[in-house]
Amino acid sequence: MSEWAVIHRVRYPPFDDKRIKADAAPIAETIVKSNLDDDQVLKCLPPYKIQSDQGWLIERVITNQEGADLEKMTVLRVDERPFVELINQQRRGWYILPNNLHRYARSMISAAVIFLLSTLVYLFLEPLLSEIGIPSFGTKSIQIGLLDYPILSIIVVPVIMLPIGLRLVANFVDLKRQQDFFQSPVEQPKIEFSTSIISGQPLKGTIEIPNQLPDWKSMSVHWQVGTLPPSRSALIDISNSTHNSQPPPGLSTPLPHHWEAGLDDGTAGGEDAPL
Repeated sequence: MSEWAVIHRVRYPPFDDKRIKADAAPIAETIVKSNLDDDQVLKCLPPYKIQSDQGWLIERVITNQEGADLEKMTVLRVDERPFVELINQQRRGWYILPNNLHRYARSMISAAVIFLLSTLVYLFLEPLLSEIGIPSFGTKSIQIGLLDYPILSIIVVPVIMLPIGLRLVANFVDLKRQQDFFQSPVEQPKIEFSTSIISGQPLKGTIEIPNQLPDWKSMSVHWQVGTLPPSRSALIDISNSTHNSQPPPGLSTPLPHHWEAGLDDGTAGGEDAPL
């Protein structure tokens, strides 16, 4: 009779994963269960592996003392444990696609910042250029009210304010769409998976939409399989640190929770970035 162990192996990407080579990052490995006999191991959740092309990995392995993996399929297929609060608060429900103005504003911000920095460098070098006989442009002042402003500032300020104005307009449009959706909400779809769920095989199931709005023109489905980011407490425990000491690399200091604790991953990035 073999003794089996359930091992979790994780190499989870940080928020800005494009700056880090996944293959160079270590894989965290934790033994979840050990000393299981042949009957007990069949009652565990089945092994699985989710790995990206870059090398980020989350895996559950069932292996024995000889290093051989479990070849039989376990009986337990569905995890009956309740979801963490993060699922109910941030990963369930409907979301509205943002307005395209957000995309245009983001592309304009980089150009506006480069234009601003170039203008500042030009104003800094303008006296030197005038000394060597190179004519300058835009350094004269224009009076608006009681104050004088450089002509270049009249050009730069609107360029800087344009993407900000676009973001404000897009936010108001999204808010209006959200309010319209709340006035006539759509019922939660009914999702059922096939009973034969096998790791590495196509996932099959059915989706039933109880009601459809008259302005719907088309419908598409996007399946995405993944995992939640590790919680802050789990990362602190696995790094042999404490909650009151300096946080491990990649984590920020604790954020002030003025809404509900337990909904951030501790990085202060992405959705958790303070405004």
